[in-house]
Amino acid sequence: MKLTIHVKPLSINDAYRGAHYPTKEKTQYETALRYALPNVRVAPGPYYRIAFDFHLVNFALTDYDNLIKITQDCLVKRGIMTDDRLIVDARIRKFKADKDRIEIDLQPAADALEPNLI
Repeated sequence: MKLTIHVKPLSINDAYRGAHYPTKEKTQYETALRYALPNVRVAPGPYYRIAFDFHLVNFALTDYDNLIKITQDCLVKRGIMTDDRLIVDARIRKFKADKDRIEIDLQPAADALEPNLI
């Protein structure tokens, strides 16, 4: 399943700002994703492959790994995947862009337990 979301990705730093309580920005981001994400589910895993392409205006100021957690949690809350702990293969890329957006490719990984023989 391929998804394109036209929102500015939220970093984990902005979601909590060093505290244990979520910020207003996190609540707003989750609401924006709830409306932007389709009401569909990926075929049940049991495992998943996921690819994130973050297209960022502030490309140089953003660590790619800070962008993943909140977005993954929103995918689970929306019911698109059952649990982000079941991701066994992930690719994360970031690109400089004129407008912020997130592209996600989420697929079942039925062969996840097969050894890599390459």
